[in-house]
Amino acid sequence: MSSLKIIFITFLFALAPNVSFTQTEYFDTTQYNTEELKEDFNLFRKKLETKAPLLYLYNSKGRTNFYLDSLYESIDHAMTPIEFFRLLAPINGFLKDQHTSIFPGTEMFNSVSEFPNLIPVDIELFGDQSLITFNFSSSTQLEQGTEIVSINDVPCDEIMKTLHSIYNRDGYDMELPKQGINVDFWFYYHLLYGISPTYKFEFISGNGETRNCTVPGATMDKMDAILALTPKTKNEDREPGIYLEVIDSLKTGILSIEDYSSSTFKENQGKRYKQLVAEHFSTIEEKELSTLIIDVRGNRGGHPNNVKHTLKFLLDSPFELITELRQVKKPNEESFDKRTKKRWYPTLGIGTFKPHKNNFKGKVIVLMNGESLSATAELVSVLKRYNRAIFIGTMSGGNPIVLSGSLNKGYWELPNTKLKAFVPNKCQILGNIELNTGFGLEPDYLIEHNINDILTNSDRTLLYAIGLINSK
Repeated sequence: MSSLKIIFITFLFALAPNVSFTQTEYFDTTQYNTEELKEDFNLFRKKLETKAPLLYLYNSKGRTNFYLDSLYESIDHAMTPIEFFRLLAPINGFLKDQHTSIFPGTEMFNSVSEFPNLIPVDIELFGDQSLITFNFSSSTQLEQGTEIVSINDVPCDEIMKTLHSIYNRDGYDMELPKQGINVDFWFYYHLLYGISPTYKFEFISGNGETRNCTVPGATMDKMDAILALTPKTKNEDREPGIYLEVIDSLKTGILSIEDYSSSTFKENQGKRYKQLVAEHFSTIEEKELSTLIIDVRGNRGGHPNNVKHTLKFLLDSPFELITELRQVKKPNEESFDKRTKKRWYPTLGIGTFKPHKNNFKGKVIVLMNGESLSATAELVSVLKRYNRAIFIGTMSGGNPIVLSGSLNKGYWELPNTKLKAFVPNKCQILGNIELNTGFGLEPDYLIEHNINDILTNSDRTLLYAIGLINSK
């Protein structure tokens, strides 16, 4: 083995947690031999090389092969499914394709919430500070806003770096990993660091002193019971869907689109998306609203057809959604143009579409963040292309120029370890791929989530948008 490859494998293992309390006994303890593990890995790799259209978009073919070869060579001993996941998980960050990922299998995924000693705080990263956003423990020292320096003697900056390394993303944009880890810190923490009967927190007190506090872990049932007693906003109690709120005094509507998956609307609101969006825009027309705020923060995407139905009410002339769709044609080629070929799938948003007869003529403001992904990135991309909206919030997590996806089955299981994998088999281009920077859509007004938003239960991004409307 070359010295360079040894260094690289050392780097791979450095991404995995190396702490004394990392445990696996609460996960499946079945040991899989090297032949079984390599079979799983080779199946995943083959699908990547033959199906993933963006495989070499952000990494050269040589660098990708070197990385995958190094992973393969590190499969030199038996492993449990969680150990195998921890080895492979950094591939999510390396490939830089939000729709390409290795994820825990169903049993592993469900088991985490059933652990007896879960970490009893919510933690989010704000800048370079790891702050408590909710305290489930009985300790009064771990109040909201407290900066945590380490957990069980592992520095928080090391923990956050490790968690971010295993989170998928589009290109070089780190807004999705940051947002995703902030939302589900506990889940990813336990995947990589296991559980502990107690958790020792090193924190910075109100007077700036560094102190320690040790508290027992908690069950999910106990934490859910505490959450049930916590006051909630009206939006937190509703099922995901599409909702319209009208501010009559400002002649403004707030259209919250929380998902683009077709099944969501039938299950939660009893109607198809096309029907719901038409009803809301009829209300907007009847109320003669002059401004529409479209909130797609946290909308991780869904079907492009739902995006098309939205755009028909926002644009006043024929428009294009997806300008080109491509699939792998020659797997051995490195160049994107040679490796992929054009395909025609009009149901996925290819073609020219006419606006609706009662399309909205007023001003449009879009609120977005790092969890505005996939089909939602298509929405903001088209609105930007046609200069139709002002964007407020943080950079979209989805790429506005080129996105991957799947024409059929999404996740599938590796045959032995039952880890889940997602390998896209198509990509869509929105505009000119030469303009792809590897980053999401930049907002016109950057408003970053901070700890005061949580402490005061306020929505600065929405308030900023309302302030703009008031000022004009």
